[in-house]
Amino acid sequence: MILVKVCHFKKKDNLMDEIINEIITAFSALWHVRRVGNSYEIITPVPTSNDMFVSVFLTKRENEYVVTDAGWIDSGVYDIDEIGDSVYKKITAYYTENYGIKTIKARNLLYYYKKTTKRFLVPNLIFDVSAFISGLVSTSCAEIAQTTDKSYNIFRKKAHTFLRSFIPNDNFLSKNEIKEYFPTLTFGAAIQSQNKIALLDFATGSNDNYYINSLCKSQTSFEIVQRSGANDRFSSRILLMDDLKKSLATERVGVIVKLIRDKQICDLDTWSNRNILKDKLIV
Repeated sequence: MILVKVCHFKKKDNLMDEIINEIITAFSALWHVRRVGNSYEIITPVPTSNDMFVSVFLTKRENEYVVTDAGWIDSGVYDIDEIGDSVYKKITAYYTENYGIKTIKARNLLYYYKKTTKRFLVPNLIFDVSAFISGLVSTSCAEIAQTTDKSYNIFRKKAHTFLRSFIPNDNFLSKNEIKEYFPTLTFGAAIQSQNKIALLDFATGSNDNYYINSLCKSQTSFEIVQRSGANDRFSSRILLMDDLKKSLATERVGVIVKLIRDKQICDLDTWSNRNILKDKLIV
């Protein structure tokens, strides 16, 4: 999967040759591939600034080879939902133009892709789409980091990894689809569950203040949903709390948790008891 051109020096250097071979072997071992339906997920060693590795998906359709992000950016896999729309559009426009990326709307998600009829160009497409995703995500996360507690992004990543272990990617709705109902609200995840939508949010924080802010944001969002005319469209509202943080056990945070529970605006579940979501989220 990785193309390396080795330039040989006129004077043979066995030690340097060994080092070069070790480098090639080490980098080649970082690539992983697995079959996903009719596509192949290629897990690359290309990193993002929020400690993730980029995956791209290769599919052959008739005489064309298509490399895509599988809708992962739009569905929130890379944790960049919190960025402002105007800033995000500028960042996206820059990287799509720079790498020649095209987009298509399918299965309720926006897909970023490149395609070719020439097989020998497939590695180039994989490089371009991977670099595009890395650049877009890393730049967006740099914007988010200025205003967001890092603990939230870490917990959100863990929660999404868990959810995607038993929920198909196609069942995750994009932030834009939820904004059709609530333009000013952002949730941790929105999942198509049978004929309705399950809304999830995540609460955590590196200290009491951050944790309280996270809880209050979720409380406000769920209250708006509960009182809206679109409430019947949503099957459940779930708040997943990070009980590995000591703040959840403090009195200050406990008061907010009790308030949310008494109002009965959403289900309260903890990370340690996360497997209960497998019964609640039946797709």
